[in-house]
Amino acid sequence: MSLRPRPPTLHPRHRVAWLAVVGTLASLVLLARPALALDRRTDAAAKQALVLAAKDHASGDNDGALLRLQKALRACGGNRCTVATRAAVIRDSGAIQFARGEKPKASFTFGNALDLAPDLAWSSVYDDKDMMAEWAAVKDERAALRERPPEGDLDHVPESEQAVDTPLPIYAETNISGVAKVVVKYRMGDEGEFTRRNLPRFGGGWGGTIPCQDVKRGLLRYFIQAFDAEGVPIGNSGDVKHLYFVPIRWAIGGEPPHLPGQSPPEACNGQAQPEETELPGPGKEHGGPNDERYVHFWIGFSGSVDVTFMPSGSDVCALTPATQQPVNPAFYCTNPDGSDFPTRATAGATKPPPTPILGRSGQSNSAVTIGDTRILVTLDYAVNTHFLTGARVGYVAQSYPGAAAGTDGHGASAPIHLELRETYLFGHAPLARSGFAPYGFVSAGYAKFDASQLSFEETQTVANGGPGPRPVTVWKLGGPFFVAAGGGARYAFSPRVAFLAGLKAALPFGSGGVLPSLGPEVQLQYGF
Repeated sequence: MSLRPRPPTLHPRHRVAWLAVVGTLASLVLLARPALALDRRTDAAAKQALVLAAKDHASGDNDGALLRLQKALRACGGNRCTVATRAAVIRDSGAIQFARGEKPKASFTFGNALDLAPDLAWSSVYDDKDMMAEWAAVKDERAALRERPPEGDLDHVPESEQAVDTPLPIYAETNISGVAKVVVKYRMGDEGEFTRRNLPRFGGGWGGTIPCQDVKRGLLRYFIQAFDAEGVPIGNSGDVKHLYFVPIRWAIGGEPPHLPGQSPPEACNGQAQPEETELPGPGKEHGGPNDERYVHFWIGFSGSVDVTFMPSGSDVCALTPATQQPVNPAFYCTNPDGSDFPTRATAGATKPPPTPILGRSGQSNSAVTIGDTRILVTLDYAVNTHFLTGARVGYVAQSYPGAAAGTDGHGASAPIHLELRETYLFGHAPLARSGFAPYGFVSAGYAKFDASQLSFEETQTVANGGPGPRPVTVWKLGGPFFVAAGGGARYAFSPRVAFLAGLKAALPFGSGGVLPSLGPEVQLQYGF
């Protein structure tokens, strides 16, 4: 006889636990049913509001229609209606706003609906071609934002938006050699032929405007080409299949587009813009001083400090008896009052000057020291929106105060600084706009350069026959000629006022010797 296995049974205590779990789950389901029913009711009420709002609109009650839709949207909240229902309520709210003449608000509302449901279709209830065109324009904008921007040989950044019936500025720069002409080819939307417009020379690049009669609601798409003198294309940014775009809207929220250094173009108000608009040349004005492309003359004040390396040396104050020249060339010493030490012998003197004791006549130790401070007046001329050429003239403070070095022909005899400088600013037309721009420079000139260190000197004086220690300042001279290079950052508060901060490395050379220095410099500029 075969034995069949007994089915498993639960222990009475386990059976009670399972019954408790099942009962809890059933209770949660029963409690959730009203909430689910409430969501369905709210969603159904919102759909009914869509139908009733359309009837209100048809009867001319747009205010009532908008109020009804806004109430439905508040009831939907964040998740009490489906995404499709909420997006449809927002879309139809935009349609009512458009019908009320609130076109900028309608555009914004349409965008919110498409952000929620990108594939949302238009409601045929609102059979108005202008509304449908606005919806299509906003939908095109949202789709274009997902496109990869074009690439090319010209440096160009498209504007983020422009208002309808207002010229659209286009500006580009290029390093391609042999460019004789730059052209922008554009069209509204994705259909139709391209319109061609030349971009004249403008500052450091090429710039112009697309005329207002071509700047209509929707997406203005374009690409840019560069041609040589024979009319052969030699560079481009974008092409017929890869286009830049600018949304043209009823109203814009940010700063109006403008060419570098110019005021934003004014709306044409239905008046046609000339086919070719002459742009102001360098230094010319067009409609007021704020329209100039960039100012050309810059004056300012500059301050800098030299950080130099003091070389080591011994007997740095000693003089050769026969010639009264320093034993160590380009080293000089001064007393605490700034007079030369030792005093040079003069004809007819009744008292011989102090004579340094060799081996104990001043010591210079290798060290990095703070050298001269320079206070300068600057004048620069802007050749274009990137390049400055100019000069600096000023006073050198905390420099060697004695007269012996000048008499010996070592270094500059006066505390002056004369410099010619060439500066290049990087970025997009930095001299024609506000903001930060890095810069680099090279320069050359004539100036006083020296470094100093405190030391103690022992001398023997013939008059009293005995030695005596005294504090002296040891000076190492450089120059008077120099070359320099450096760079930093320039911040333009406006196209006329700027502040510069950077580092300068200088190499003085000449009769005073070589004395490299590195130090910070700052400058305040004003353009006129």
